[in-house]
Amino acid sequence: MVCFHARCMDNSGEIGNITVRASDTDIAIILLYHSPPFTATLLMDTGTNGRNTRKYINLTAVGEVMGALLCESLPAFHAFTGCDYTSAFVRKGKKRPFAILEKNKNIQQAFVSLGSDKGVTDNDRKSLQAFTASTYGAKQKESLMPLNTFRYKVFQKVYGPKATAKQSLGETQGFGC
Repeated sequence: MVCFHARCMDNSGEIGNITVRASDTDIAIILLYHSPPFTATLLMDTGTNGRNTRKYINLTAVGEVMGALLCESLPAFHAFTGCDYTSAFVRKGKKRPFAILEKNKNIQQAFVSLGSDKGVTDNDRKSLQAFTASTYGAKQKESLMPLNTFRYKVFQKVYGPKATAKQSLGETQGFGC
């Protein structure tokens, strides 16, 4: 509804700035996604007066710096990495995943494809797999391997037997099937 009302105000031609009062990043993501065609300047009013944290964020300027493709990929990226409706990557936050997204146009395009009616291609799947592996620290070569193989490798590194162990997990008392 916020974008609908902002679009109606923009189409009226009477307003130079449109200010949306919100504290949720979901609103910022949605507004950035819709910002390129706006003629008015989109501002987000966030924070509180009581704590002296109130500020205005010029979403139009942010969107111009980020570029159309990155803005278009934000909703799927936000949902994928954790928002109000999905859990986040365990102890990863948003900074590292966003830095990876920002640097890679293929990953941006893959996230755009997630939200399109055209579907996700095999290249998009590979890009999303590499993104997920990179988020968990995979090097370039590791990010190209199947995600479950990488996950197993990480698991083995953390929980597997050490090189000095005399027997494998399968031979240890209580671990057999």
